[in-house]
This record gives sequence, structure tokens and C-alpha cells, in this order.
Amino acid sequence: MARKKKEKRPAAAAPTRGYGKEEREEALEAEGLKRTQLDDGRVELVDRDTSTPYIETYDEDTGELEGAIYLKDGNRSGLLALVKIIEKVRIEQDHDGNFDSIGFIGKINIENPSTIDRLWDIDVTLENIDSTNLKSSEIKIQELGVTKSDNVESQDFLITGKAKNLLLIKEFVNTLPEADSILNINDMETDLLKLQDRTAKAKKLNEKEIVSNVVEEEEDEEDEDEEDEDMEEDGGVEASSLESYGISIDKENTVTFAIAMKSMFEKQIKNVKVVKNIADDFSTPIVQDTSVGRAEIEGNQLIWTIEVLEPETTVLCKFTCDIM
Repeated sequence: MARKKKEKRPAAAAPTRGYGKEEREEALEAEGLKRTQLDDGRVELVDRDTSTPYIETYDEDTGELEGAIYLKDGNRSGLLALVKIIEKVRIEQDHDGNFDSIGFIGKINIENPSTIDRLWDIDVTLENIDSTNLKSSEIKIQELGVTKSDNVESQDFLITGKAKNLLLIKEFVNTLPEADSILNINDMETDLLKLQDRTAKAKKLNEKEIVSNVVEEEEDEEDEDEEDEDMEEDGGVEASSLESYGISIDKENTVTFAIAMKSMFEKQIKNVKVVKNIADDFSTPIVQDTSVGRAEIEGNQLIWTIEVLEPETTVLCKFTCDIM
């Protein structure tokens, strides 16, 4: 952006040139405008003349007044440019919560939120890019305009390793008449925690298998015995008490489905979509309840959309189908 200076220079002052030009300009800039980097990553602009609702900007070479920066509601600090890091994760898994595939797409957007003022000389510094395919931690942009065609600078990126899933999702099926009360969110959350524990132990056992290349066979057998005991303690070899699959022959049966999902992210995640494929044998799907978001039946799919999912929160979607 242009150099900022609050105190106007004398009209007779000539543009600064020659030896010491950069030092003098830096002194003028520091005199007119100070920037303070805060812990939360925001930049505070300190204006000496707080009687004006704006911060004046001056041309770097001529010292002429170019314009002013207006901050919303008379604020003296705020985001003058907007940086968005957008991550889209697609996960496919089976009824028991086992993963079939996981995909990841990332994008960094540097946006000019103004429809009037252009932004220029923008420098963005990124941290923790080692696990991505980004080649540089610095992004330099000469100018951002004010229209949709030129107000955003985008850069795609991928994760170089395996994307980590931080959503626990499991489906429960019950054919009993009292299925609605059996499939309650508290009991399903407890079952999800068992799935979380088994996932963590499976990861630990996989790490042990890597190390087992250099240990004796007797120790490997002990690890396998421990794994069997852990699975029995967690109920990993037993059917969930929340589920029932018995149906009457030559009679229409109502089956209750419940999808429980828990976010293990530290912060909110947005625009979550859960898609459940409904087999052709089932008819008359009806959404019964959602603890958050909205669910709709589209063809042979249930589509559950959530605008904002809070961290460490378990949510529920419940629907019924008929089967002969």
C-alpha cells in the first residue's frame, strides 16, 4: 500500500531524492503512522489525530495526499485485507465407520473486501507449510482491484502426507418398535468414543508393526495378545447394543436409521455435508430429526447439511425407511 503519513508536509517541500532518501522516507513514515503487531495477528493503525474518522495516505515520492482509509464504525484497528485458508475434505466410509478413502483440496485466498479502494504492495507470510506442497512461505501481490475479476489472488495447495480425519461418523440401524428411544444421542456418543479409542489404538499398533521389523518374534506375539484383549474390552468384536436387524417376513417393516457425528477439531468447521446412500430395497424414506442443520431426501440419498459444527460436539440425524 502507499506510504502513510498523518502530518502534512509543507507545500514548498520538494520530492526527496539522492543519498539518504530511504532513511528519510522511513523516518517520515514512522513519524506519520505506527504499526503494532498484535498477538492475534491483527494490525493496529495508530493515528495521532483521532478527531478525524479516517487515516490519510500519501504518495511515497511526492508526499501528496492520495486518499484515506476508513475503518468501520470509527474503529482505529481492523483487518484491512482478508486472508482465507479454505480446506475441503471428502471422506468415504462404511456402516461401521471404517474409511474407504479420504481426499483433500486446499486453497489460499487473499481478498480485497473493498468495492472502492484498491490494495497494493501486499506481503503475506505463512507458517507450518512443511506438510504441504507450497514452495514458499511468502506470497507477494502487486495489486488487488475492486471487482470480482481482480479482487482475489488464489493459490491452490495439497497436503504432502496423508490427510488426517478429525470427524467421527457412525451409522446405527434398529428395527425395534422402540428404536427412537434406543437410538438416543447420549448412548451413541458413548459408542463413538469407543470408536475413537479403537482408532487411536489401531494407529498405535500400526506404529508397533513398523518397529517389529527389528524385534523378536516372541514380542510380536505378545503385542497380538494385547490387541485381542483391547478389542474385547472395547466391545470391538461384539455387535452394538444400539442396533437390531430382525424383521418380520411378508410384512412391511419400519427401520430407523441414525447417523451420529462428532467433531474433534479445535475450532468450528463450516459447510459440512453428509450423504447417505439408501439401498433400493428400502422405500418411503422420511427424515425424523436432526439435532443441528437440516436433512433432505433427494432420490436414493439422504443429504444432511450443517452450516457450522462446533468443536468436540456430537450431533445426530435420524430417519426411517420401510422394507418388505
